[in-house]
Amino acid sequence: MVLLAAVSVVGGCDSEPKKPAAPVTSAPAPDTQIVKVSIGDDMRFDPASISVRPGKVRVILTTGGQVAHTFTAPGLGVNSGNIPGGKSVTLDFNVPKVGEYPFYCAYHRSQGMTGTISAQALASTA
Repeated sequence: MVLLAAVSVVGGCDSEPKKPAAPVTSAPAPDTQIVKVSIGDDMRFDPASISVRPGKVRVILTTGGQVAHTFTAPGLGVNSGNIPGGKSVTLDFNVPKVGEYPFYCAYHRSQGMTGTISAQALASTA
């Protein structure tokens, strides 16, 4: 499930994301993996490669510049909607299984604003 505050779309972008979710207002479940991602006016996610294990994930996105962005991961049903420059948003979702899940900014994908969530199983301690 994706949760996020809905805000209006800033003009001048490639495409408009659809169906942003409601705001996240609760603390994450104890087993939730928390990942922080920065977004700047350089049209890049930092980090662009996110490693998690399958399960609950909370991504905290912070846009440090003036340009609006999105965080969209279709394979996980994640769509932040518009994130204005200088704002932070939180997304909660589930990564169902081991695999690679691409994400991108719907506005700046053609400029290379992409990344990957890599879900890996826990290593055996045998």
